[in-house]
Amino acid sequence: MIRADLRETPGYKGLDIGMHDVGDCVPESLQMFLNLLFGGERLLDDETIEEKENEVRSKALSVAQDIVYGVSNAESVLNTLDEKSGTVIPPNLVQGNFVHFSADNIHILDETLDGKNTFHATQIAAWQRGAENSSLLDGVNPSKKRSLNIPESMDKIETIVARKINPVFIKAVMTTWYDQAKDKKECKQAAKATDLAFNMLRSEGVIRSGWTEFNQSLSRGEVGDKFVHEVTKVGYMPIIQAPAHEMAMDTLYTVVKKCMHVATVLGQQYTIITVDQALYCKLVELKWAIPEYREKLVVQIGGLHISMCFLKTIGDHMKGSGLVDSWIE
Repeated sequence: MIRADLRETPGYKGLDIGMHDVGDCVPESLQMFLNLLFGGERLLDDETIEEKENEVRSKALSVAQDIVYGVSNAESVLNTLDEKSGTVIPPNLVQGNFVHFSADNIHILDETLDGKNTFHATQIAAWQRGAENSSLLDGVNPSKKRSLNIPESMDKIETIVARKINPVFIKAVMTTWYDQAKDKKECKQAAKATDLAFNMLRSEGVIRSGWTEFNQSLSRGEVGDKFVHEVTKVGYMPIIQAPAHEMAMDTLYTVVKKCMHVATVLGQQYTIITVDQALYCKLVELKWAIPEYREKLVVQIGGLHISMCFLKTIGDHMKGSGLVDSWIE
C-alpha cells in the first residue's frame, strides 16, 4: 500500500524547499507509519508534547526523503551506469541542450583535532537549462529488495601518470580576445545594464534587496510564481570517495572522465568544468598533459574565486604605494 502511494504521489517542482514542501511529497500512509515508528510510548523528562511532535516530524521526514528517492528514482539512476567508466548519467538531463559541470571538495567535521568521524569526498554536478526529462520513472519495476548493489566501477579511482609540463596552447593567444570594450553581444549588454540599474537603485535607497533577489525578481513574469527564463536544473552525480586536491591527479582525472562521458552521451563535443581556485591550477596542468583534453576540455574558475584573485591583485599592486598611510592620516 505504501509503495503504491509513493508512486502516485507527485514530486516537488518548486524552487524553495522547506519542511512543509517536503511533507507534501510524502504520502500520508508513509507519514503515519514513520510517526508510529519514531513516536514511542511516553515523553522523556522535561519534554513537552510540542517538542516531542517536532522531533518525531523531523525524524520521519528525514527517513521519508530517502525512501521516496529510493522508490521513485534510485533504480533508474543506476540503470544509466556505464560499467566501463563507472559514470552515472543524471536522469533529468536531456540531449540537445548545453550542459556544463562543476566539481568541488566535500569536507564534513574537517575542524576536528583528532580527525575522527571526518568525511572527505568529491561532488560532481551537471547544470542544464530547459525542461526536465519526463520519463524519470520509466522502466522502474517494484522489487522486494531492501537494498541496491552498487557496482565497484562506480567507486573506482582512475590512475594516471602525468608529469608536469609547460603551458600548451593550440592557437596563439590574442589579447583582443579579452577586450570587452568592443563586445556588442546583446546578453552582455543586458547584463551590464542590469548591474548598473541595481547599483543606482541600491545607492538611492529605492530597493533594499540583494543582488541575487533583484535578479530573481527580474526573471519572474507577470505571475509571481512563473519565470520568464528557463530554470536551470541540476543533475547530481554520485560522489567520488576521495578529495579532489589529493592523490596526485587521480581524482581529478576520474572527474574529467566521468564528465566527458556524460557530455558525449548527450551529444556535446566539448566538456566545460567549473572549479575553485585550488582545483583550477591542477585541472589546467592535467589538460596540458593529455593531448585529448587540450581540444575537448574547457576549464573555468568560479566567479567568486575570480573576484578574490582580482582583489588580491589590486592589493599587491597598491602595496607600498602609500595609500594606506594616507587613509590613516
